[in-house]
Amino acid sequence: MNYNSQQPNYRPASPQGKRGRFNPVDAGRIFLFVISAFVAFQLLWEMILMAVYGPAYAESEILKDFTFNIIINAVGQLIFLGIFFLYCYTKNINYKKAAFITLPHLEAPLVPAAEPPPPFVEYQAQAEPPFPENKTEGGQTKAAPAKKFNKPAVLQLLVAALAAGICLFGFMYSNAAFEELLKLTGYTPRAFPLDFDTFPRFLAGILVACLLPAVCEELIFRGIILRGLRGLGKVPAVLLSAAAFSLVHMSPMQTVHQFLLGVVLAIVALETRSILAPMLIHFVNNLLALILVYARADEVFGNVSVWAGYLLAILTLIASAALIYLIIRLIRKIRGTPEGDTEQVPAPHQQEKSRALMFLGIGGLFALLMWFLAFASGFLPPT
Repeated sequence: MNYNSQQPNYRPASPQGKRGRFNPVDAGRIFLFVISAFVAFQLLWEMILMAVYGPAYAESEILKDFTFNIIINAVGQLIFLGIFFLYCYTKNINYKKAAFITLPHLEAPLVPAAEPPPPFVEYQAQAEPPFPENKTEGGQTKAAPAKKFNKPAVLQLLVAALAAGICLFGFMYSNAAFEELLKLTGYTPRAFPLDFDTFPRFLAGILVACLLPAVCEELIFRGIILRGLRGLGKVPAVLLSAAAFSLVHMSPMQTVHQFLLGVVLAIVALETRSILAPMLIHFVNNLLALILVYARADEVFGNVSVWAGYLLAILTLIASAALIYLIIRLIRKIRGTPEGDTEQVPAPHQQEKSRALMFLGIGGLFALLMWFLAFASGFLPPT
C-alpha cells in the first residue's frame, strides 16, 4: 500500500497514489512560493521596463497605461493559478478533493481521520467509479439516473453571497479608519493605476479585478493554506490564512479590509466545506467595490469628522460581525448540522508542525518586508 511517509498522520494515498488532503507543510510552502513568485514577477517586469525606458522608467507613461496594468494584474493572478495546479501535480494531490472543489456539503460529519478504518475498507468507501454505474434489467442496459438539483447546497451559496455586501459596506469604515491612522504618520496613498471610468474598462475590471481573484486567490488561500492549516485548529487556521491573504496584497491601504474579508471567507469555507462559497463571496465583494469605483461613490468618510469616523468604524464592525454570525447560523440550518464545522482533522506531528511554522515564518517576514517597502513609498514625493 502506498502511504505517504512525510505525512504519517494523514490518510493513506488513494489507489491512484494521490493524497486527498493538504497538510500544514503544504500551506507553509505555498505561502512562501506565492510571495516569492509575486515579488519575482514584479521585479521581472520592472527590469524589462528599465531596459526599455532606462532608469527613469518610473516616470514613463507606460505605468499609467490601462492596458498594461490590466495585463500585469491578469498575469499575476494566473501565476497563482499555475502555482496551485503545479504544486498539486508535483505532490500528487487530488486537488478537487483536497481543496473541496464541490457544492456545500449536506451529509453527516466525516469519520475522524485519527481513527481510520482498515485501508482496504477505506479505499472501497472512497473509491469512485470513473463512469456512472449501469443497471441491467431484463438483459437491457439502463443508464443510472441523473443527479437531482441540489437545492439546499445552492441555497447555502446564495445565503453566503449576502456576506459579500456585509464585508464591503461593513468593513469599509474600519479600513478607512486605518487609512486615517496611516495618514497621521505622514503617509500619502499612491493613486490606484487602474481607472475604470468607461464601460469597456468596467467590463475588463469584472474579469481581472473580480473573476480572476475570486478563483485564483481562493484556490491558494482557502483551498491550500486554510485547508492545510486546519490541523492546527480552527482559530489558528482562520487567522493565519487571513493574515497571509492580507499580507500578500502588499497594500497598506487595504490591510484591514483584506484581513477581515479573509476571516469571513475562511469561516464560510469551513462551514460549507466548499471552495465555491468563498469564491462567490470574493467575486461579489470585488464586483460591488468595482461598481462603487465606476459610479465614483467610493469616498467613505467624506465630511464626517475623524473621531466620528472612528466611532462609525467600531459600530459597523460590531454590526457586521452580528450579521455574519446570523448568516452562518442560517447556513447551518440549511445544512442540517447546527453544531457548525464538525470535520475531524488530525493534529500534525511536532516535526511537521515545526516545518510548517518555519515556512510560514519565512514567508511572513518576506511579506512584511514588502509591506513596509510599500508603506515607505508613501513618504516619497509623487512622480
